[in-house]
Amino acid sequence: MILIIIGLICGLIASILGAGSSMLVVPLLEYVYPSLVGESLTVQTITSAALVLTLFSTGAATVRHHFAKRIPYKKK
Repeated sequence: MILIIIGLICGLIASILGAGSSMLVVPLLEYVYPSLVGESLTVQTITSAALVLTLFSTGAATVRHHFAKRIPYKKK
């Protein structure tokens, strides 16, 4: 549950600032998560979580651009 909350916070802040959410989630999982839970995550787990967050954020952006008809599918 804490990981979902951290992901949502990073996604919100990253969308406001225009920065990548992985730039925020990696330090949070490395330094803040252990202080909240009491156990640290491995580098592989943090990297996997950042990749999943990036997958969902780019997927959501693609769907938004598709419905706004901003993706040119046909060659000119």
